[in-house]
Amino acid sequence: MRKIRETPQVTEDHMLKKHILWLQFLYGFTRVGFLTSAFVLLVIKLALTILNSAIVTIMLQGATLFANKLCDNVFSKYSIKALQVSASLLGSVCSLMILLTNNFYVFIFVVFICSFAKVSFEVTMPIISHKHIEADNAFASKLVGFNMGGILCISAITATFVFLHLDFLPIIITSFMFGLLCFLITSGYIQYNQKTFKRRLEPDIKENEKNSFKNRTLSMIDLSSHIVGGLSVCIMPVALKTVSHLSQGVDSLLFFIFGLTAYICGVFVIPKINTKINISIKTQWHLLLYASAMVIIGLVLYCSYFGLFWACFGAVIEGVGSALAYSSIHTLAAKELNGERYKTFCNGLNQRSARSRIIAAISLGFLSQFFTIQIQMLLFIAVSFTCVAICALRVSIITRDLRLIEQNEISTFIPKFIGAVEPTAYSLFTGDDRRRSTIKNHSKTGAFKSIRRNNGTIVRRPPLDSFRDYHFEIRRVLAFSQTYSQVVTTWRSHRFRRNAYISGTA
Repeated sequence: MRKIRETPQVTEDHMLKKHILWLQFLYGFTRVGFLTSAFVLLVIKLALTILNSAIVTIMLQGATLFANKLCDNVFSKYSIKALQVSASLLGSVCSLMILLTNNFYVFIFVVFICSFAKVSFEVTMPIISHKHIEADNAFASKLVGFNMGGILCISAITATFVFLHLDFLPIIITSFMFGLLCFLITSGYIQYNQKTFKRRLEPDIKENEKNSFKNRTLSMIDLSSHIVGGLSVCIMPVALKTVSHLSQGVDSLLFFIFGLTAYICGVFVIPKINTKINISIKTQWHLLLYASAMVIIGLVLYCSYFGLFWACFGAVIEGVGSALAYSSIHTLAAKELNGERYKTFCNGLNQRSARSRIIAAISLGFLSQFFTIQIQMLLFIAVSFTCVAICALRVSIITRDLRLIEQNEISTFIPKFIGAVEPTAYSLFTGDDRRRSTIKNHSKTGAFKSIRRNNGTIVRRPPLDSFRDYHFEIRRVLAFSQTYSQVVTTWRSHRFRRNAYISGTA
């Protein structure tokens, strides 16, 4: 059997991909480990109310609100390696501090400080993964799968220790994993492209330079899932305690089910489907819509209001939908945007998700003072179905436009103020249209303009097309001695000189 040897470049790419995937695994492990451990400590050490739950949720997303400012003023001064090492150390210290405090105000302050570690990884991971996502259709789903694998592991650990009444061990394990992540990055066991590893972040692109209708739709889908997710997370502790009468450890059990499902789909199922089936762009948008609907419906069931069975079923649906939705979002965005724009796009996703979770937590905390848990649940369901309807409308606009483009028709369905998909490659121009566009480009922005400016041999003057034509007609009428062949020769020479002047080649 013939053995196919891979080139050194291909081998290096495979190694870098594996290291990035394991880095994503550890990041998901520590991020969710700190989140779940914080809520466990909030329940056993401090008074649990829906308002306190909302405040902790806000603090967990606190630094993400200032991600753009941090990238412009702080993160751009340091390399990606320095940012990730600092974030790991900060997370380890904050995990130990949250374990030792019994004061609620100190508790939320430490949680807020730890959010800076979360932001550091969020703004650096898109830079090191963009090239691989763009080149490999299955890499985005593997990233999501390994992230969910980290969630799976820490959720299983947290659930086990909570049921054994060892409530303080999860945060200790999280602190240890933060330290392990710092050691692996510093020592070089986890490495990726050295140019990327040592580079600095560039300031974010201005908002009006980066977004198209498709990118805004991707952001809207992600935002909808986070709005519903924020409401679900805030309702869950109260629903577990007052409605379903379940232990707080059920939260970790649901995380485990969600992570296991997403891991299997992201690492094994979706990559095999992508390798065997060539999915078109329009089909991918449809799959993204169905996946986002699955995520939102799963989050409604996930909050445990309807009982343990439906919560577990919602965790399964959410796991499948999350693996498919987030891999589709990042694949579509990475193929359309370059590295810096993709980083800015992901940074915007994180910021909007943080804002949505904060607004959801504040709104629900305010409503909890006036309405019962039943009324809050009805409002939660109404918001969820509204988000699904908006996402379906926007995706239908894009798919309708893509269908028109496939049929070689100019898209007129999307209004211009929305931002239509511009089918420039499919537009059919007449000779006059092509000539006008050529004249416009060459006379205003083309290379011929700079040639004329630098040489200085041709002086710009207003077009004299009509005057040249009238002058020729007068000459032709008055030149009675010319034969027909001489007239034709003179006319051709005149048209050549005229067209050469118009196109800028004179």
